[in-house]
Amino acid sequence: MSGRTPLAIFSAVIIAVAVSACAPGAPEPTASDTPTGGPSSASTSTPVPPTTAAPADDSIALPAACDDVFSASMRDRLIAAQLPLDDPTLTMPSTDLATGAQMLEGLPHLRCTWGVASEVGIATTIALVDAEQSKNLRDAYQAEGMACEVVAGDPQQTRCLAEERFEDEMPGAIGEIQIFQANAWLSTKWINVDMKGYADDMVARLWG
Repeated sequence: MSGRTPLAIFSAVIIAVAVSACAPGAPEPTASDTPTGGPSSASTSTPVPPTTAAPADDSIALPAACDDVFSASMRDRLIAAQLPLDDPTLTMPSTDLATGAQMLEGLPHLRCTWGVASEVGIATTIALVDAEQSKNLRDAYQAEGMACEVVAGDPQQTRCLAEERFEDEMPGAIGEIQIFQANAWLSTKWINVDMKGYADDMVARLWG
């Protein structure tokens, strides 16, 4: 693993997705929101207020294998970049937050890594959490300076991001992507990898 000083987590430019600063507004009107009868003067019935559908349950089961977490195209892309799946020499944790690393040990989880012991690689852990654990983790990441925002267009998902770039004799980048949705926590740490589409691929694969 790298001999550099451990990652100093701080707010970073949001990557891969456009992230909003607050939860999205009300949804667009549906057919049930739009009156279909004639003018009100021609009706003697009492108007029925539009119904609001209950939010969908986004809870997931813990994936059985890493192949269930990533699409075939993402797996092919990472392997083509010389990043093998689950090489035992890559022992990098999926987060540098002490509270998070400790919590992961006691949670149902699946660990997936890409790469070998080197200055390049990705470590991701998919864990199941309850609502209180999810909130505590998000608060802890924000307290460490990470940018945690609700994802635009997906009010059930929050991402906490950090990135640090080096311009010294060994230029490179290191960062974290922490995703919270429903009963799942997707924890990722990466070093010197193009992470474009990585987080979105996991979300699409797990929640479809």
